[in-house]
Amino acid sequence: MKLYSIFESIDGEINGWHQGCISTFIRFAGCNLRCSYCDTIKAQKEDDGNNYILPDVVRDIRTKKITLTGGEPLLQYTEAIPLVEHLIRQGRVISIETNGRYNHLRKEFYLHDYEKVQFISDYKLPGSGEFTEHFDVSFGSLQEYDIIKFVVGTQEDLLIAIQKIIQFKQTIAVKTYAISPIVDRRTGPVFDAKELVDHLIRNGLSDVVLNFQLHKLLNLKEEEN
Repeated sequence: MKLYSIFESIDGEINGWHQGCISTFIRFAGCNLRCSYCDTIKAQKEDDGNNYILPDVVRDIRTKKITLTGGEPLLQYTEAIPLVEHLIRQGRVISIETNGRYNHLRKEFYLHDYEKVQFISDYKLPGSGEFTEHFDVSFGSLQEYDIIKFVVGTQEDLLIAIQKIIQFKQTIAVKTYAISPIVDRRTGPVFDAKELVDHLIRNGLSDVVLNFQLHKLLNLKEEEN
């Protein structure tokens, strides 16, 4: 498999094992999107990574929680599935951070102990430059314990996110949604927190989580190998 890095840090994004938990990150190299706010440009190209075999990946893992991220880890799903199987046998729990274009691959994990594997799937909004609405993408394969995350950078993004959440609540199994305002490491979040909370309350979205990227707020840098 082509990986950019393996490192331990806090999981600064929403996940089923709590934001801020210590996790081992396995960052896959290569992504099919070029989002305007991407903060992992260094891992966008597959050639940015190095070749790993499974024993080398899992040899020194110390944490119970594992985060597969990228890049886009599901571009290498044939390698990701044996990795996930091995980690589950070791008693780990895994979140897979995906850009949402490959949610149909959720079914590939059904034969395994998939309640220990959670998809954190983006729904890309216009501000990303990769608007999900422009592509044939399905969220129907996601399960109730998976999470759909909306990264918002503009008022248009926020309004579309709210509309899509209301729609998804009627049509798919997912129970948890997250609004994630873009955070500039120098200037902070682009949205006022109270404004976002007011939007959620006004629209009756009590099952939506406000997800500020904790690692950026704390100015933590990755410990990359």
